Amino acid sequence: MLASLAFVPEIDVIDCFIILMQQFPEEAIEIAKYFEKTYIGKVLPDMTRRTPIFPIRIWNLHTRINSRLARTNNSIEGWHNAFKSMIVGSHPSFCKLSMFLQREQSMQEAVFAKWECGEVKKSSKSTIAHTDGLAIIDQDNPLLVNASISDVVNKVRRVVKLFKRSPLKNEILQTYVKEKHPNGLQLILDCRTRWSTLLNMLERIVKLRISIHKALLDLDIDIKFKDEEFQQINNIAQALDPIKLAVEALCRREANLIIAEATINFYLKKFKPILLQNTILESLMLLIRGVFKNVT
Repeated sequence: MLASLAFVPEIDVIDCFIILMQQFPEEAIEIAKYFEKTYIGKVLPDMTRRTPIFPIRIWNLHTRINSRLARTNNSIEGWHNAFKSMIVGSHPSFCKLSMFLQREQSMQEAVFAKWECGEVKKSSKSTIAHTDGLAIIDQDNPLLVNASISDVVNKVRRVVKLFKRSPLKNEILQTYVKEKHPNGLQLILDCRTRWSTLLNMLERIVKLRISIHKALLDLDIDIKFKDEEFQQINNIAQALDPIKLAVEALCRREANLIIAEATINFYLKKFKPILLQNTILESLMLLIRGVFKNVT
């Protein structure tokens, strides 16, 4: 009943609240009084109302709905979380922050340009990592020819969440981490809407491999990485690292079609000699060639 007040016109909220109060159950009258004090304003002796803690204009959604605007700030919080995951470290320097902001601005301008051209972005629940619609690991992607790739990435995520969600477990991990890294290093959890964070997560788990193994033994947790799995993690990172460099070049403000073509050609030539040693990179190269062929 009370939640419906958010959707009536702002000038009618108080009148509607009075009507609801007349029909409110007696056993729940204290809830109504709290709502009145916090969101409506209590009636004063002169029949005016005290300014509530949260004025009506803050929580009323009638105008926003008529204007087809979002009812919550979930999209903003989602962007903040994604941007935070993209920046490795809690306190980046001004230059580093400016670089990431410029990169994000370029990416968003590219998205807006696609929308203006009529392109509709198709969502996929099975996407593990993507950037502006370019899936890196997806059901329709050649990378999933080997299902173990998805399994090992999910296993890495499970280990990262295990330590990040428990201060006690993370403290045990940091005890071993500081033996080689005195300042400490935290595990990184990737963000599904920022594919580059997948690379950051995999690189960090490889770097802290021994510390993680010792911490899992101390905690008596039956999660172990085989040598073959770490080799697979290295292969994924090896495949994504050059793509990260290429994307950074393409996201610069001065980038144009000539720079894009040169970047793609350089990427294809530079990593051709190691294709046979990395089947993941080979799959990515096939995907990039197909996308680039469609664009040109």
